Amino acid sequence: MKEFIDGCYEYTQSTSAEWDWYIDKIGRWVDMDRAYRTMDQDYMESVMWVFKRLWDQELIYEGKRVSLYSWKLGTPISNFEVAMDDTYQEVNDPAITVKFRLEKNEKFPEGTQVLAWTTTPWTIPANMALAVRNNIEYALVTYSGEYMIVAKNRAESVFK
Repeated sequence: MKEFIDGCYEYTQSTSAEWDWYIDKIGRWVDMDRAYRTMDQDYMESVMWVFKRLWDQELIYEGKRVSLYSWKLGTPISNFEVAMDDTYQEVNDPAITVKFRLEKNEKFPEGTQVLAWTTTPWTIPANMALAVRNNIEYALVTYSGEYMIVAKNRAESVFK
C-alpha cells in the first residue's frame, strides 16, 4: 500500500506544474498559490472536521444512491462531468437470469439449480461463487421438470 501511495504522490508532484498552464488555458480562475490538494494534511483534516460537525448534527446517514459510471474508464462520473459535454444518454441495461447448478448436495434433488439475476452478464464467465442472504427466504421450485432455487418473494414473477 505504501508503494501505491508513494507512486500517487510522485505522480501528483510531477504533474502539478502543468495545472497552472491548463487552468489558464481554459480560462478558469484558480488561486494556485493557495490551492489545496487532497493529499495535503491540512485538507484531510479539514474534511474530517467538517464530517465530524455533520455527524454531531445527525446529518450523516447510511443509504443507497445511484451513481453514474463510466464503463470505458471503470470509474464513477460526477454530474458535473456529464453536463460538460452533453453526452449523457439513457440506455437499457441488459439483465439476465442465469442458472447455476448446485454441486451434489443431500439437501436438494440432484441437478438443482440456483437462479441468479444480474445486470452485468459480461461478468458471468468470471463468477466463482454465489452469495445468498440469511434474511431472504428462498424456495425450491419445480418448473418444466427442473428443480430451481429462487428468492421466495420473486418466484411468482420469475415463473409467470
